[in-house]
Amino acid sequence: MLMLFLTVALVHLIALMSPGPDFFFVSQTAASRSRREAMMGVLGISLGIVVWAGVALMGLHLILAKMAWLHQIIMVGGGIYLCWMGWQLLRSARARRGQPAA
Repeated sequence: MLMLFLTVALVHLIALMSPGPDFFFVSQTAASRSRREAMMGVLGISLGIVVWAGVALMGLHLILAKMAWLHQIIMVGGGIYLCWMGWQLLRSARARRGQPAA
């Protein structure tokens, strides 16, 4: 459970690095006020995301614990999706090989 939480926390950290409303808030705060206030904004945003991620994981864990069949469906569906993505990548690579280079 802890490893799952840390994995999701890492994914959320990477998502935080992409520009979005939080980025613009922190940038504006740093430019118009002070670095300290911007860092406090970053801390608040990060803590809020950690709380929401934790609550979501607890809820998901409870649902999957009660419905083991749902976990199996998600795993099989994910595997089928990965196979489909691989097939699409192979088709795309094969189609590009036949095209002349520009």
